[in-house]
Amino acid sequence: MVAAKVDNPPSADVLRYFLEIIANTAGVILLSLGIGLCTSHFAETVFVLAAFATIRFISGGYHLKASWACVIISTFIVSVIPFVIVSDLLNYIITAGSLTAMLVWAPANYDYYARISKRYYPLMKTLACAVVALNFVIVSDVLAITYIVQAALLCIFGGERT
Repeated sequence: MVAAKVDNPPSADVLRYFLEIIANTAGVILLSLGIGLCTSHFAETVFVLAAFATIRFISGGYHLKASWACVIISTFIVSVIPFVIVSDLLNYIITAGSLTAMLVWAPANYDYYARISKRYYPLMKTLACAVVALNFVIVSDVLAITYIVQAALLCIFGGERT
């Protein structure tokens, strides 16, 4: 097989950024799963990782400047969530708060970190709200806490009001 000639290869900075993203993501996943395994909360940790990645992808958010800080903070958040238990009433309240935050701030910071046309922002907001609202049916502690953490990150660091 012959390799295709690349007319415009990516710059060293682009490659470095790509490798940092891969290392950051792998670091959070591996550390979180290791902690989940050691604390007998492996399945819940996998669930948090999937839920957080999904809502974060759809709703956007702020990115820390230092990759190591992101790995530490994200791992801490993902590893703590499986231990939080809330009543059904508090679950509904937290979910409602998360839904409100998604309505106000999602999607956030896509202008800086992704190349998604603003014409898709209403769809992303709708998807973020739908994903969060699904927890009114599921009534999952893990989802409620995951979504309120993401909502708080959107609220604290601001988002785009679309």
